[in-house]
Amino acid sequence: MIEGIVLNVIDVKTAQVSIVEISRHPLYNKIVRKVKKVMCNVEGLVINKGDKVLIKPSRPYSKMKKHIVIKKM
Repeated sequence: MIEGIVLNVIDVKTAQVSIVEISRHPLYNKIVRKVKKVMCNVEGLVINKGDKVLIKPSRPYSKMKKHIVIKKM
């Protein structure tokens, strides 16, 4: 399960979620942030922009949506 922040609510069943991965560079020991934006399917939840959500990978719902929102945190 992955934790992310809702960037945009496109439709009643679609949301764009930002996932931040923090790691340390192997040579320079600098902290590196990688931000990934994924489209998620939303069913039975009311979410707004800026909410923290828990998502997980699932079957493809469309060309772009390959994750599903489990719950709002």
